[in-house]
Amino acid sequence: MTHTPGPWKYVPHDTLNGGTIIAPSQSADGLSEIVAHGRCNPNPADMSLIAAAPELLDTLQKCLDVFQSSDMPHSLRVGNGKQPTEDTILCLRMQIAKATGGE
Repeated sequence: MTHTPGPWKYVPHDTLNGGTIIAPSQSADGLSEIVAHGRCNPNPADMSLIAAAPELLDTLQKCLDVFQSSDMPHSLRVGNGKQPTEDTILCLRMQIAKATGGE
């Protein structure tokens, strides 16, 4: 599963009683891509979270890469200079899989 690259942006529509989440153009025509559109009075906080999804996924993937690295910088180690727990790494893997359709 491949998602539309971010960053995404939520644009509320007063006249349509909803809003649209758009992504920057990935095509030669320069038009933005509509990721989602709603007419049901969405919660702005929910729409902001959805719009942040590509960056959140990218951050999770980078954290997992660093945590799994054998040369993780000391400044990034969790509490008292310890490596992240296996539970933390498993949680990152599970959330990344959930966001990518199990890939």
